Amino acid sequence: MEYQEESRFARIALTIIYSVGLGIIAALNLLAVG
Repeated sequence: MEYQEESRFARIALTIIYSVGLGIIAALNLLAVG
């Protein structure tokens, strides 16, 4: 059961990091265009 908890936490963490990364890329694109 511990492994499943860790796996779920890791997946959530990766999702958050991925979302933040997309946000940064979008911001950089806006700055580059502006």
